[in-house]
Amino acid sequence: MNQCFFLVPASHYGLHSEVFVDVMRSPGLHFPLLPLPHYVKGLASIAVTHNADDNNFVTQLEFLIDGMDIDEEWCNTYLDDPALEFIRSRSTRSAKKARMGSHPKYEGNLTTYIHNELEREVVIRTVGRTIEDNGKSMSHYLFFDCLG
Repeated sequence: MNQCFFLVPASHYGLHSEVFVDVMRSPGLHFPLLPLPHYVKGLASIAVTHNADDNNFVTQLEFLIDGMDIDEEWCNTYLDDPALEFIRSRSTRSAKKARMGSHPKYEGNLTTYIHNELEREVVIRTVGRTIEDNGKSMSHYLFFDCLG
């Protein structure tokens, strides 16, 4: 498997330098991992600041919301204004259902990418989805192979 990394300034993702205290260095990962809450908050703040409402950037955020099953509870725990309302409005069950539409291939899905509760459990335990364990708890080392 080939991996490619880009170095970009934190300001590009709407991040403040203090978030890098939470960078995870966990066994099995040979690179640092920024927890998802910081990443989502940064991207949402860019979308809100630049009034991005109907473009590719917002669509990519919605893919991330669906792929990591970000819900209202997650938003209330990790986000604050203005990112909170922006992401929460796209994280409701009805917003996720609206993105799936009525296409038969999504029938029974929880989100566009998550088909059932078993898949959801794997996603919820993905390293970096939350900040609490900061990569220290071995019980949370389930890796999501998005490149395979």
